[in-house]
Amino acid sequence: MKYRNTLSRIGLAVSLALTVLCCGCRKETPDNQVWTDNDIPVVYLTIEEEEFSKVNESEEHEYRAPGGMVRITDTDGNSTGELELEYLRGRGHGTWSADKKPYKFKLKEKSDLLGMGENKHWVLLANRYDPTLIRNQLVFYIATEMGLPYTPECRPVDLVVNGEYWGSYLLSEDVRIGKSRINIDELTEEDTEEPEVGGGYLLALNPGDDEPFENMFLSDHMVRLLCAEPEFNEGEAGQQEQKDYIVSYMQRLEDAIFSEDFKDENGTFYGELMDLQSAADYWWVQEFSQNYDAFTTSSTYMFKERNGKLFWGPVWDFDLSFDEGYGTEDGLMYTRMTWIDRLRGNEPQFQQMLRERWAVLDEILIHVTEPGGIIDQYKDTIEKSWQDDAKRWPLIAEEGETIVYDFNEVMEYMRERIDKRRAWINEHIDEELTHVFYKVTFMADDAEYRQNQVRRGTGIFDLPAGPEKEGYVFTGWAYENGEYYDNMPSEEDVVLYAVYVPAENAVRTEEIMFPAGEEQWAEIHMKDYAISFYVSPEDSLDTNVHWTSSDPGVAEIREYNTIRMYKTGTVTITGTLNSGASASFTLHIYDSRYESPLE
Repeated sequence: MKYRNTLSRIGLAVSLALTVLCCGCRKETPDNQVWTDNDIPVVYLTIEEEEFSKVNESEEHEYRAPGGMVRITDTDGNSTGELELEYLRGRGHGTWSADKKPYKFKLKEKSDLLGMGENKHWVLLANRYDPTLIRNQLVFYIATEMGLPYTPECRPVDLVVNGEYWGSYLLSEDVRIGKSRINIDELTEEDTEEPEVGGGYLLALNPGDDEPFENMFLSDHMVRLLCAEPEFNEGEAGQQEQKDYIVSYMQRLEDAIFSEDFKDENGTFYGELMDLQSAADYWWVQEFSQNYDAFTTSSTYMFKERNGKLFWGPVWDFDLSFDEGYGTEDGLMYTRMTWIDRLRGNEPQFQQMLRERWAVLDEILIHVTEPGGIIDQYKDTIEKSWQDDAKRWPLIAEEGETIVYDFNEVMEYMRERIDKRRAWINEHIDEELTHVFYKVTFMADDAEYRQNQVRRGTGIFDLPAGPEKEGYVFTGWAYENGEYYDNMPSEEDVVLYAVYVPAENAVRTEEIMFPAGEEQWAEIHMKDYAISFYVSPEDSLDTNVHWTSSDPGVAEIREYNTIRMYKTGTVTITGTLNSGASASFTLHIYDSRYESPLE
């Protein structure tokens, strides 16, 4: 049966049906429902049905079901006994919209679950978008072997809820500061001066609109950051000093990365502020696995120790990695992170670190895909549980067709993808690793006017105004053949030439107009909003509009006349032409769950 990879957040819309079928060797459950004895640990969750329903219906995971018990048995029949829950709640963003849902639970007392260390906090990952069910576990293994600090431990388990088989899950540690998690100093309200105020902090990139606003901040290069721990509450002792410290520290790091000599204004090299090896390892793990969520969600973590520098990690959220829906096996341009891009394209020490760390990853990948290696070991462990999960949670497409996966095919596909990608990188690493940018040279009257560095695979969405020329009007930038620049992405260097027409012949742009009006509304969960506009008169040549946002922290101008929305609020979007003509519209960003666009 041909492997059909349709489980993606941006692919085919699906409706999911619940079916429980039984086969093979059986294991009895309290209500006589049966499922295969899968030779992996079993998590038995007991909770009032009404409470469990409330958890599953809570869109933002705000409902925490009190009470409940959990018991875990391992493959030798050993049991934790009944452990009391403080609460059970949902977790995840895109994964929460699926039928098979992920959960987080907190125990009333710390417990060592399946040898992963004592803690109260645990998660059950559903892996609904992963047809293999092993992507998260596999990447955690790779990251651990690379030496990335505090990579979560995990164990495949079968989940039984109130006697009903609920599916194959991954029981995992969560990402948090703690002795058995990210083991760094925790800040107290007295920690307001150095060295104590220097750590520890857990940070994330690109927080969603559901994260605490007080913990978000924006760098000068528009990197959106979240301080996940500690949480800052206005007016609480010590917290303003702590927030000021971490905001300043991250800006110092960014300033050093973007300076000509990679040092901040105090002469501190960026490598003294950020650990190069963890940054290189983190980038390789994300880039090699072609993780759809890489650097784009709050699953991208960093932490800063007291008396120490910033480290990248722990890794998290790889159910959409190694997926044919997100590109072929070749290329090194999948991930985007402005700091890493700058270093990978320009900084010799970081470039050398990337080469050294690839050699380490390359060796690990041999053991992942070789016969009897990690993929084969995971296959042997998960196969029976995978088969039962496929029956418990069948996938039904819009047309009513049941989408059936073959276990061996999906596993062999991932092995093949890893081997092909590894081979491509080994063949092309010398010319591709540092080829991050292409050069755009702007020429005016046979003289170089400006030179920009642009990320490969993208176009230039913020063209400069041309130099003034007496008696002429600048109408835009064109290729050597005279065709106006069309914002097409490029991999190679580009030369653009200023185009002028005599002033008496120029059709000047007089007005920018918005067909959607001067008051526009956008739903926050759409994330990107396209600017619709036209210029008057229609035959004017000056049509390159430079867009600005009154508050980039709410909504930022992106490529191709689009707006990236970060949170609800109101911003003014202004477009300005080379001629000086400008126009603005007001964008109201709202959340349809709580408000109407007309309110």
